[in-house]
Amino acid sequence: MRILIASYPAVTILEGGILTQATSLHRELVKLGHQVELFDTWKSYDLKSWDWFYLVGAHSGTVHLARAAKSLGLRLAVSPVFFSRRGPSALRLKTAWSESWGWYGGSRPEHGFTKEVCVLADAVLPNTKAEAELITRGFGISREKVRVVPNGCDERFAAAKPDAFVQKYGRRDFVLYVGHMGPGRKNLLELIQAMAQIDRPLVLTVKELDNPYARRCREAAKLVRDCLILPAMPQDSELLGSAYAACDTFCLPSLFETPGLAALEAGMAGAKIVITSHGGTQEYFGDMARYVEPSDMNRLSAALQESLAAPKDSRLKEHIRGNFLWRHAAQRLVECLE
Repeated sequence: MRILIASYPAVTILEGGILTQATSLHRELVKLGHQVELFDTWKSYDLKSWDWFYLVGAHSGTVHLARAAKSLGLRLAVSPVFFSRRGPSALRLKTAWSESWGWYGGSRPEHGFTKEVCVLADAVLPNTKAEAELITRGFGISREKVRVVPNGCDERFAAAKPDAFVQKYGRRDFVLYVGHMGPGRKNLLELIQAMAQIDRPLVLTVKELDNPYARRCREAAKLVRDCLILPAMPQDSELLGSAYAACDTFCLPSLFETPGLAALEAGMAGAKIVITSHGGTQEYFGDMARYVEPSDMNRLSAALQESLAAPKDSRLKEHIRGNFLWRHAAQRLVECLE
């Protein structure tokens, strides 16, 4: 099978989960013997020779690619990477409003683009059942073309050792966050404020944006007894795996995650997980994580303290290894496209 994988133009600048998903699936699909390429905006393609044009992400950054692919008669697949705290009924109402009035004054809600990409697609491949429900019931997308393709994790994290991180930074058994500092959706400020009341080091490995929210996080971190802020580490970095192995608890208190690739990686390395309850996370972590309501500071603080007091075990690592490796995701993607 010949698959051309694409995403929004800034994906290699902002990095994050969508970039990891696209590049990891590319790698594993090639291992399975398929002809796969990451779409290059500046390259000329004989698009008719490709079986599928596969988009990772459905929003204003990818809608033009979806329109172009369909206008040329290509088969289009999309993993929307979409979630909303609004329920399906609210999404239906808001989408109906935007389709009637959203262009008035030149504006259109972001989820209107998400729906358009999903309508155009021949195959819609959400990462969770919760996302599938929102897409089918909230956007009215036919269930016949929707199949869940879970996200994955690199198996190499299972062999990660804490030594390199401990030797370089002199910390272990800390609370760890890996991700962006700046988007409000990540709810990082709440985590920092909660850790100001907990006598345990906090390590933040972040791609920091230049915005007011990131600056508030920086200021709040000054009140944490021991807070180490590090720049983002490359996905294939030994030090990233070592940080996961050296921490006690990994925390993603986001407004939602789908499901949080860094949490999968940390769990594979043996960390305990505290994570948002929104976005399909429970489909991945089951009863092997502690779930928090992002707006409840008391619950977040309590969950962190409960996690820090609990012993580590290997259940989550084995669960991820058996169900959520990138090769599992690639195999499932091929099944759906076939």
